[in-house]
Amino acid sequence: MQIPEERIESAKIHVEEPRSKTVEVQTVYREQEAQTVPFSPEFTADKENVPEVLLIQNFKFGSGLPASMQEMELIEQMREKRAFEAALPPTSDEACFHLRRKLMEEQEHREWNQREESIKRLQNERLNLLQSTLVDREKDTEETHAARTQVIRLKKTENKERALAKIQRKRIKVLRKMYKARKNVEIKGKRRDIIEEYANFGSVVYAPITRDGLSLDKKANKYEVQPEALSSYTGLNELHGVLATKKPFVFDNKISVDKVRFNFRKQLTRKDV
Repeated sequence: MQIPEERIESAKIHVEEPRSKTVEVQTVYREQEAQTVPFSPEFTADKENVPEVLLIQNFKFGSGLPASMQEMELIEQMREKRAFEAALPPTSDEACFHLRRKLMEEQEHREWNQREESIKRLQNERLNLLQSTLVDREKDTEETHAARTQVIRLKKTENKERALAKIQRKRIKVLRKMYKARKNVEIKGKRRDIIEEYANFGSVVYAPITRDGLSLDKKANKYEVQPEALSSYTGLNELHGVLATKKPFVFDNKISVDKVRFNFRKQLTRKDV
């Protein structure tokens, strides 16, 4: 194939580069997701001499590579199988054929047993994963329920404290009303002890309270009545004579001496008994 002359002539023409241009550069700093599968060229292998590395050609990055203990066991099993196949007797005669058949059956039983063990191991791993997932889910559910219970408890506690504070305020209000009402009842129902008030020089008789208004006891001597009949013995006799004639029942003896004597003896008898 020849290159056209036009392209050759155009390549000889000098073209000036622009002063600014955009260039893309690949750096060593990149995300892991950008890593592609390594390139594997096509190959042809000899059937009689197959390289051992071709036994793990199905392993890829993220699927068997990098190799773990499970992949190492699988590689060892492949090596044993390859060595076993190389050590099998040829099928030249009938005895070698029967021996080869027997050895292959034993190898097949061993492979089935290994396969069953791997299946059991995989099932146990899945069961453990399922159990751990269930435990984590139960733990998350318990934490959610505990948080919800805590929120409800705080709300109930707040409502209880608010109700108790309201009841306390109402109680204090009622107690104050009761105290004032009782105080007014005591003041109104208390009888005046005149002798006590006159005996105490700090009472309202001698030092009245201004807000209570005018006290009549302050000027008691102004309203004091002292009749002449009570100022002498003669006047008292005259008063006694007048009362004896006009109201004789005033000086009647209302106490029965016999009745008092009977009650007194009766009490003595009960004490003796």
